[in-house]
Amino acid sequence: MYRTSPVHAGFTIFTAPEHVPEGMRTSISDLSADIVAAEQAGHIDSYVLAAKYCHKFVNIHPFVDGNGRTCRLILNVLVFKYTGMLCVLGENEQAVQNYLSVAVRGSESDQAWKDADEVETAFMKSPWGELAFFILRQVTKGLDIEWTVS
Repeated sequence: MYRTSPVHAGFTIFTAPEHVPEGMRTSISDLSADIVAAEQAGHIDSYVLAAKYCHKFVNIHPFVDGNGRTCRLILNVLVFKYTGMLCVLGENEQAVQNYLSVAVRGSESDQAWKDADEVETAFMKSPWGELAFFILRQVTKGLDIEWTVS
C-alpha cells in the first residue's frame, strides 16, 4: 500500500501522497521503455539504468517504511540482470555515509532537473549520474582483475 501522508528527509520533500500512484506507474512504464530501447540499440548501461530508477523510486518515496531497502533491491536486480554482479552498499558506517551523501546530492538536484525543459536537460548533469558512478565503483571494488599484455 502506498503512503497517504506527506514525508520529507532534511530539505527534501518527496512526492505528494496523491501523486504517488501516478509517479509509480510512470516510473515503471519509463523503466520498461528504457529497457526496450536499450535492448533494441544493443547496449545497456546497467549502472546508469539502476541509478536512474533507484533515484526515481527513492524520490517518489511511495511507502511509509522500506523505501531505502526497496530502492537497493531495484538497484541490485538491474545491475545483476545485466552484469551478473551485485552492488554492496553499507559494508561499514563510512560506506553508509558515502552512499547517503551521494543520494542526498541527487535528491537536491532533482527539482532543478524536473523544472528544466528537454533542451536544458541536454546540458545538465542528471540527478542520478553521481550515483551511477558510485554503483560502478562499488561493484568493481571487490573484483580482482589481472591485466596482461600479450
